[in-house]
Amino acid sequence: MARASSVQPRTQEIIIRIEHDLYVMMSELAVADSVKLSMPAIDESNIDWLESVCHEIGEFIGKLAGFVLPGDTLTGAYLHVARTVTRRAERLVTRLYLDEVLKNKYNLVYLNRLSSLLFVLALYEDRHGGVESPTYAGAKQL
Repeated sequence: MARASSVQPRTQEIIIRIEHDLYVMMSELAVADSVKLSMPAIDESNIDWLESVCHEIGEFIGKLAGFVLPGDTLTGAYLHVARTVTRRAERLVTRLYLDEVLKNKYNLVYLNRLSSLLFVLALYEDRHGGVESPTYAGAKQL
């Protein structure tokens, strides 16, 4: 929904890459250890890409003045929902990793970094949607 609602080509490009990476991760999570996958697993290069994009977008949005309340734009809100789902997935994958069901630690690291990227991407979308400053928690009540 975030990609479909965004009018920013950079956001769409980033989300498409994320979707490709998540398909790779899902295939790894869905198969037994004895099955050899034909596609490469999530590795350090995927993490490096996430971190570089997060830095790029973070430079654009600048410093924050407090805790952000999601919902300043529709696409931003969708990205905040995606971040919440990613955090839930991270907790589930952590359990698999700690139970030694999942061997590739980069899946866990990827989900952690992905949630950070989705956060800054939401603010990026908000900024491009005309929001000069995000709505912060603790703002005056009506």
